[in-house]
Amino acid sequence: MKKHIQIILICFLALQIQNAQDFKLGKVTVEELEQTQHPKDAEAEAAFLFNRLIYNMNSGFKTYTSKIKIYNTSGLEWGNIDIFSGSKGESLNILHAYTYNIDNGNIIKIKVKKENIFETRVNEYILKTSVAFPDIKAGSIVEIEYTLSSNGISFGFEWQFEKKIPVDYSEINVLTRNGFEYNTFMKGFLNPNVTNNSYEKKYTLRNISAFKSEPFVNNIENYLTSVKFELSQVNIPGRMTENLSNNWESVVENINKFTKFGNELNKTGYFEEELNKLLEGKLIRADIIDVIFNFVKNNVKWNEKYGYTCIDGVKEAFKNKNGNVAEINLMLTAMLRFAGLDANPILISTQSNGFVINPSLTAFNYVICGVEIENDIILLDATEKFALPNILPKRALNWFGRIIRKSGSSAIVELMPKKMSSKNYNLMVDLMIDGSIKGKLRNTLNNHQALFQRIELKNDDNDKIIEKFENEFEGINISENTVENLNETEKPLILNYTFEKNNHIEIVNDKIFFSPMFFLKTKENPFKAEKREYPVDFTFPTESNYNIIITIPDGYAVESYPEQIKIAFEDMATFTYLLNVSGNRIILKVSEVQKTPIVSSEYYETLKEYYQKMVDKQNEKIVLKKI
Repeated sequence: MKKHIQIILICFLALQIQNAQDFKLGKVTVEELEQTQHPKDAEAEAAFLFNRLIYNMNSGFKTYTSKIKIYNTSGLEWGNIDIFSGSKGESLNILHAYTYNIDNGNIIKIKVKKENIFETRVNEYILKTSVAFPDIKAGSIVEIEYTLSSNGISFGFEWQFEKKIPVDYSEINVLTRNGFEYNTFMKGFLNPNVTNNSYEKKYTLRNISAFKSEPFVNNIENYLTSVKFELSQVNIPGRMTENLSNNWESVVENINKFTKFGNELNKTGYFEEELNKLLEGKLIRADIIDVIFNFVKNNVKWNEKYGYTCIDGVKEAFKNKNGNVAEINLMLTAMLRFAGLDANPILISTQSNGFVINPSLTAFNYVICGVEIENDIILLDATEKFALPNILPKRALNWFGRIIRKSGSSAIVELMPKKMSSKNYNLMVDLMIDGSIKGKLRNTLNNHQALFQRIELKNDDNDKIIEKFENEFEGINISENTVENLNETEKPLILNYTFEKNNHIEIVNDKIFFSPMFFLKTKENPFKAEKREYPVDFTFPTESNYNIIITIPDGYAVESYPEQIKIAFEDMATFTYLLNVSGNRIILKVSEVQKTPIVSSEYYETLKEYYQKMVDKQNEKIVLKKI
């Protein structure tokens, strides 16, 4: 029995020693440097050998420690590390930064010097410090340790365990003190080990695989394993308890107290005279909304700064015709209220910022306006000149927002579009006996399809537009191009092309082979992963219709062509392929309808099969024979 206890103690001590060795900087070995691939992921371009943060939430003092192995030239980007800090009141101190290489069995240690460190101001709040490790190459190891210190407690922080490369060991160690309570939120599909003491929490996770990028994801970081801390309550003896984010009621109460939020909504004197003139004779609600919405869009330009609180204020933004998202959309809200409508701000976390599920003061970074009508809310964002009511820019389409009403109440608001957006292609093609094609294409877009395309084209001249579509459509040669209704957002956007392309059809002996969807077909199934743990996000419901008329060359007849087909994916999507031959013309009608913007991962296998059938059909060929 005594021997067994000794063995257990020896194993325990060995584990402790190993854990201690994990974090010793400067102890790079020849074996580590000579390693040519990750032991558990041969395709990995690099890996975190460890990644650790110690964070004192009350003082705001953070210590980061990382050790990264570079396996091949694709991983060289990991030899450039960006550190983001608050430009006011937060200081960075790099304690240790080295590159390690091996030369004839000897370890070469290269220190990061001042000339390898660059500072860039992202905005008035954020400073980016870029560390470029010298002499990086396949096989290198880089190590860094730095501290960030600030004056005051932290309101919130998130630690991400998963990365684009494997992470052998990840740790977040959080220190708090009596009187400051933090809510803790976990997300993702992995389960870190948690050690919880009175004022210390430590989360550790080993052998974390690299996450693989997949199509149709709004922000992959929404699904990666992470832990978030949010200051919920301050309860210091002798002071009144302050609830910050215990629940949505306390969140809303605190947000309304912000002078750069609630107070700005009550300011009206700066616009009343102009608005009264615009509203003269306007009695219908839809007309009132359109007049005010267009007035703000056309008179105040977004400076591309985010946040749900103002910087200079709505009056200054109106005067200068320029403002951040809060100044523009809080101004819009105030104007709509002035006109007698039930308008309220809606807090949003943008797609790049991630989901907000739990009560939080710090998670939102954007605000739009909502006009409440009978059992519905009209969503408005005046930062985008091409936006329409309920047609929001992509950055704002992040599942849910939270409306903050004048009464002080709040409610969740669904942001995902309900309106179907469409692309309608009308294609006329003449086949040539030399293997080339000539024709005309007319593409009509509405709703979100039109919005996104307008944003894409707004700064382009005609040559640039032609270049974009020649690249998109398999390198066709466009000789003529027109764009209709680019700035008339109430109308569909229409794109017209006259084109030709050489060697686009296959000629073998006396037969011609071609796909009747030509360059409009989907070449391959975008869903390649065996399984998927997170939803498929198509952004908005969409319908694509293809009406194609093909004229075949004289002296040829159709020998065979694809069969008609109609398939469905549950009640969420349908695909129809109808082909008819009439004399020397082939008429094809194809319809793709995706009714729901979000598809749960439980349907992934079925969705993948559905897409494969759709892709296979689009790539089937017509055969012409010489007569």
